[in-house]
Amino acid sequence: MLGLLLLPAVAMRYSDEVNWDRFDFMAAALLLGGPFLVGLWLGSAALFAAAARRSA
Repeated sequence: MLGLLLLPAVAMRYSDEVNWDRFDFMAAALLLGGPFLVGLWLGSAALFAAAARRSA
């Protein structure tokens, strides 16, 4: 996923067509990484809940 964010950074050095600034990178990181982190958090919470039910 990090590679998706790095592609424009590399392309900016070799092309005038890609013109991203810091805000664009932060927005992309939030849009790409936010749902991933939420899913990771919910998945780990479900695993811990299942483990607690098994041990009780």
